[in-house]
Amino acid sequence: MEIGSGSGEHGVVFQKRFPEIIWRTSDPDLRHRKSIVSWIEYEELNNKMQKPLELDVENIPWNIPLKLAHSFQGIVSINIIHVAKWTSTIALFKESGKLLKSGRFLILYGPFKIGNKHISQSNYFFDNSLKMKNESWGIRNLEEVNDEAKKWFFSRRYY
Repeated sequence: MEIGSGSGEHGVVFQKRFPEIIWRTSDPDLRHRKSIVSWIEYEELNNKMQKPLELDVENIPWNIPLKLAHSFQGIVSINIIHVAKWTSTIALFKESGKLLKSGRFLILYGPFKIGNKHISQSNYFFDNSLKMKNESWGIRNLEEVNDEAKKWFFSRRYY
């Protein structure tokens, strides 16, 4: 399952690239969910991908049908935690930790700071642009994200 699927482009790319899995999208924004449906239809994946779930990470507990939740092999979050309040990161770990059985994964993709330092100049500029839009947004420190993950029994691996 993908949290915060946005326009839906990632979801259809992953579904096409890995046809043996079922990629489930979600987003709190109705406009985004409509875009996801359009991408699914455009890529002719209607028989494989279901409509996106309406899911806001901070609306706990997540409203996911039990049968669906038990089928999750993992949860993916692409470019989300830096474009949201820190409380969204906490909620993501908390609810994912409840839903995922031992051995299942939570993957976070996006930019991070290491030791409170940006690893590229473009990340520095991106971080500043996020904070101009909303001061609670921004590129997170990897160490702080790892500390939160540990609270919910996730181990870290970097790829």
